[in-house]
Amino acid sequence: NLHERTPENSEEHEFEIFLKLYEFERTTFQDSANKLAKQLTEEYDNLYLAYSGGMDSEFVLKTFLDLGLPIKPVILSTPFNRMESKFAFEFCTERNITPEIITLDKKQFLQEMYDRTYAKHWHSMIGGIPLYVADYVNQRNGKLLTGLGDPFTVWSTGGVSYNPTRFGSTLEY
Repeated sequence: NLHERTPENSEEHEFEIFLKLYEFERTTFQDSANKLAKQLTEEYDNLYLAYSGGMDSEFVLKTFLDLGLPIKPVILSTPFNRMESKFAFEFCTERNITPEIITLDKKQFLQEMYDRTYAKHWHSMIGGIPLYVADYVNQRNGKLLTGLGDPFTVWSTGGVSYNPTRFGSTLEY
């Protein structure tokens, strides 16, 4: 829109672009995840993880555990995710971790997902899961991480806005 910001009789526009390049640091995905886990621990108190039992959230949990960093896994147990949450419960049992468990029956789950997504004209009811868990974590003055994002996502509370950040996607509501 440069033409909108200059005089109408001006056909030529002189300008310069300056780029400040940074030195690229070659690293592994795990090293990057370790660095980010440490940064998150330094920046936020009372971290929780929406732990589904899937590979993404388990990677986040393993990263924190292997580094000895504090994190509290939260498992949302419903009739719809029994197979995946089975892996979450098994992992926690093997590692002697006591997760926080939220149990919803079929009717409760569908109503919560409807209220948090479809009723707001959102396209996917699945997005209601981290919103529901974020409310649970907020009641405990915590910050919620998920396995979604690059490689972690922080879900916090206070208004409804979606903001991309260095942590992946942050949903503040």
